[in-house]
Amino acid sequence: MLDSILYRRGFLVTPAGSRGAEPDFLSSWTLHELGAWWIHVHPETPVAIHPLRGTESAVAVLGDIFVAHGSGTVEEAAMRYASHDHAVLDDLSGRFALLAVDGAALRLVQDPMGAQTVFSSDRHHAAASHASLLAEHLGLSRSRSMNALMQMPEQKVKTTRFLPGDRSLYDGVRLLPPNVELDLQSGTTSRYWPHSPLPQTGRDDVLAVWDEYFENYARHLSGHDGVVLGLTGGVDSRGMIAALRSKGLPMRYESWAAMKEEESSRVPAMVEHLGGPHRWIDIRERINTPEGEALAEAGRRAAGYTRGLPTMPALAAQDAAPRDVFVYGHGGGVTAGPYSRRAKAFLPEAPLDRAYYLNAGPQRKSASLEYKKANRLAFGEFLERAHYDGDLHGVDPGLLLYWEHRMANWAALQIAVHAIGMNAHAGINSRRLYSAFWGLPESPHEKKLHAELIAIYDPVLAGL
Repeated sequence: MLDSILYRRGFLVTPAGSRGAEPDFLSSWTLHELGAWWIHVHPETPVAIHPLRGTESAVAVLGDIFVAHGSGTVEEAAMRYASHDHAVLDDLSGRFALLAVDGAALRLVQDPMGAQTVFSSDRHHAAASHASLLAEHLGLSRSRSMNALMQMPEQKVKTTRFLPGDRSLYDGVRLLPPNVELDLQSGTTSRYWPHSPLPQTGRDDVLAVWDEYFENYARHLSGHDGVVLGLTGGVDSRGMIAALRSKGLPMRYESWAAMKEEESSRVPAMVEHLGGPHRWIDIRERINTPEGEALAEAGRRAAGYTRGLPTMPALAAQDAAPRDVFVYGHGGGVTAGPYSRRAKAFLPEAPLDRAYYLNAGPQRKSASLEYKKANRLAFGEFLERAHYDGDLHGVDPGLLLYWEHRMANWAALQIAVHAIGMNAHAGINSRRLYSAFWGLPESPHEKKLHAELIAIYDPVLAGL
């Protein structure tokens, strides 16, 4: 069973003719040859390839994708991207990667939040959906410096643990930040968003973008076998549930048993109001069967060995249909902008200082020299590769840091692990939506408008 679920819904991109280590599981994957490139895709990875008329170029769409804004089609958007139109990417959402191929050249981007992780090795001109997939194929060894960082007490004490910057546990394998395009042939990157100053917005602007997004998202989700949402007391999950339910989308719900009593006590009333199927999940529960152990091992590799032996894949797989999808509330934090100086005026202004300050947390004051050096080196290289020294059109770099590091790293790896047992999305995944919140005259950090949105769609749920 393990081979069939390893790097489930993933992909691997290499120069044509590059055999690598050829892991056994790749034999069941589909191979597409575009220009000078091989694209290996897992049997459950949706694939669409669109040739550009009158040329030898093509664009490959890998994963779940839909048009969240406007009236165009995915194919039209993909063709526009292949023709170097990056603004069209603001209209798209889902969990996907776009690959524009023109002979020996290949450009690659992913969905707005970066829910679809993309790791690359510049030296090998190769990319993949998972760091360990790329490392297995290329025969790469673990990074001594990152292994050492993982063992430092300053790292172990953190509640939410993930590697700094764009690092993985493998030498030379880096995570591609969202809003940044990778040229796989040259190994260079270029930033394509923000491409203009943030618009000045008001409450009605946010509501219009929010409604358009969830109208189109509900239509896309209706094509899946089943849709599962996490039911918590938080405004992100309840905001999504209220909006999607108002569009007539059938859903079932799951809640974590580890919730605080104050929050868990509210769940029964919400379940009664919503009326859909609901179950509690205890993530401490380990499924001690051969299938459960295989799912845990596949989850460990999906996270690039940064998250222990996860239980979630086996728990998510229970009673899951092949095309079910779990929708996380990830992206709600991006709208709130918690790393901006408008939200927290005391934060350091320089991007490198702010990145270290926020990632290290309270232990930064007593951290060892080794911990400080490892983090600042990783973040320095990340900021350079993501072009934070370029024209950000007046956007506070902290807004981007939360999105392009925390969400595209910690949250996206959580999604990758979940997808081993059941496909998963980031539910609030739109550049237009993020921009609308950021353009408000007041800081969205306290999420007052988020609470108002719940009340607009479901006043009863808002009061529970």
